[in-house]
Amino acid sequence: MSRVRIATWNVEWASPISTRAQLIREAIFNLQPEVVCLTETHLNFLEQLGGYTITGGQDWGYQSATGRRKVLLWSRAPWESVRGEGPPQMPPGRFVAGITNTSVSKVLVYGVCIPWKDAHVRTGLKNKAPWEDHEAYLRALSSDPVMHQSGQPLVVLGDYNQQLPRKRSPVQMESLLRKTLVGTKIWTEGLTDEDGYLAIDHIATSPHLNATDRGVITRQHSSGHRLSDHFGVWCDFSLSGLLD
Repeated sequence: MSRVRIATWNVEWASPISTRAQLIREAIFNLQPEVVCLTETHLNFLEQLGGYTITGGQDWGYQSATGRRKVLLWSRAPWESVRGEGPPQMPPGRFVAGITNTSVSKVLVYGVCIPWKDAHVRTGLKNKAPWEDHEAYLRALSSDPVMHQSGQPLVVLGDYNQQLPRKRSPVQMESLLRKTLVGTKIWTEGLTDEDGYLAIDHIATSPHLNATDRGVITRQHSSGHRLSDHFGVWCDFSLSGLLD
């Protein structure tokens, strides 16, 4: 049975030329994924893997070094129907989408970096209340006219900035996240790392895709290097039969 491996990881702004970045790339390469979403990264971070990269916008309201991007998507195959920003009401610089071919089907992929609870509260623009940008992002995403109407396999992955099942986030934020992703399944819910922390990087899909395996990418390398403040997640998917 054909399957596609998809991964996502917040790499905490690792410089593309650093030892940390090289170890992160090795971890990703060893997984042999077909589609990857990276958050808090650089636009050329996965250049050494070949393939094709698309990114979100470069302005998310914080001062930032040249080349940094809040979110990128990488695929072995070219992208089409690329969108570098979400709906107008969405906090900018945190969204990218496109269609790419995989071993199982063409898929519509949404890469997201949902704002953390204190985005622009005490740093950045300093004009938001806690969870305000997070909520605005989810409401904008839920209004996206394409997400649930394309009729083709959909993947929504990236940094959700919520542990699932809910641990510390407000009940209403978890409820809004699930409402936003209605009709999808969050396959990475409940995944934990070696220290028992729940994932906040997630992969959700439409019913066209069924996860056959899943796992984590450790944030601590065997050499002792700390790779990120997040651990990554990956899933293998096969077609559910809806497109067979």
